Amino acid sequence: MRSKRNSDTVFFGGGNVGQAWIWRRSGTARRGPTRRTGERSRRRPIPGNSSTSIQRFAESYDWEDTATYERAALAFADGKSFRGYDSLDAFREHRLSFLDDLYGRIDSEGYRPNAEGGHENPAAAENAFENAYAHYLEPLIAIGRDGEVIWVEGYHRLGIAAVLGLDAIPVQVLCRHAGWQRIRDKIAEASGGLPGELEEYREHPDLAELTG
Repeated sequence: MRSKRNSDTVFFGGGNVGQAWIWRRSGTARRGPTRRTGERSRRRPIPGNSSTSIQRFAESYDWEDTATYERAALAFADGKSFRGYDSLDAFREHRLSFLDDLYGRIDSEGYRPNAEGGHENPAAAENAFENAYAHYLEPLIAIGRDGEVIWVEGYHRLGIAAVLGLDAIPVQVLCRHAGWQRIRDKIAEASGGLPGELEEYREHPDLAELTG
């Protein structure tokens, strides 16, 4: 028996939604002939939770005072677009209003997987970025060599879930490091339960289907 590889939907949680860690370099999720060289990347809290989501939804910042708004303002000041928008007013009216609505909906109705309701963003009809395929999926993660969770897409949904203290949210695995896949395969092929040397991975959310 071989374990599934990529594009699985798993539930990341168990009280850890707001305490996830990612690697600054996403390369840890790729095949490599040797272990990571040099110093290990500094770990940091999930981006949506550590900056804009906390500022806006936990600390009640005005959007104009958040990190996201600052980045957008700088881009527009340099004559660039930002996330598919050509003006700060349009970004504020459409993108940031959507995030306010998303927070309110999750707070009042609970977290609804995209698989159950699709991507409800009024701006998607006119903004290719807002209509990107990834927005119709669950938040995307990659799994590093030793099981590190690397957040790839869906930072705002993750951040909102963390601020609201949700126990778990569904995510989709975009890819797994070859080393981690070998661990999954070893567990899948084992008879008589989880091998003792892999006991430390028993509670890993990407192994629930194999260890449960």
